[in-house]
Amino acid sequence: MSGENFNELYVASKIRSNLEQGKNKFEKSLFAEDKEIKSRPWFHHAIPSQAFACPIQKIMSTIDPPSHEKLLQMNKAGHESYEDHEASTIIGAKMIRIQNGQWTVKEAVDYFNTAFPCAKYIVNIRSGIDGQAESRAKLGWKVNKEKMEGANDFLERFAKQMGQNKARLIDMNDWVAEPFENDESEKGVRVLNHAVRWLGFKDCRFQSLLHENDNSHFTADTTAVNLGDNCYYPGISPDE
Repeated sequence: MSGENFNELYVASKIRSNLEQGKNKFEKSLFAEDKEIKSRPWFHHAIPSQAFACPIQKIMSTIDPPSHEKLLQMNKAGHESYEDHEASTIIGAKMIRIQNGQWTVKEAVDYFNTAFPCAKYIVNIRSGIDGQAESRAKLGWKVNKEKMEGANDFLERFAKQMGQNKARLIDMNDWVAEPFENDESEKGVRVLNHAVRWLGFKDCRFQSLLHENDNSHFTADTTAVNLGDNCYYPGISPDE
């Protein structure tokens, strides 16, 4: 799971949408799958709609590579290749800016469904704009409540249009709770464990929550996390 990437996957969507602009300017879509374009200046065999999924997925893996140590290990003879590593690795990304792209919710949903047909999405919002605004103000960030409300609305509609099998909407206020206790009954842990099971992981449970922004210092929590000795994802053995 990689960190924020300045909306790189939205930028990647322009690779395809750039070719679709002909529908508006020249009424000649290069993605007309059932026919080629006859006009000589625009002659083009039709591009299958799914054709851009592989390069965009490659962009995803490129911005979320293995560690430097792992890459060095792969370069040694007898060790797994990059392709072998990716075949047994679940790749994900944190994206906090998709609602800022110049697209509608439907366009975003269509893009992600086409580029990542097997992906699942944890859509995290924070209800209660006043509390969120207060937190941002304490950090010295600019506060725009209208924009914050618009972001929540975009993400909620994104999750709804994706459907329950592909997207799970969770509210940050439900899983960030004080005090953070080593207790499975604690609400925040239960919310996240429900999401873990929804993703398809087996015998995996958080026992407590981590503090990635403890006291607004953005310092990493070094607490060791054990999701269970038998934690695994179907198709990937626990040993991997």
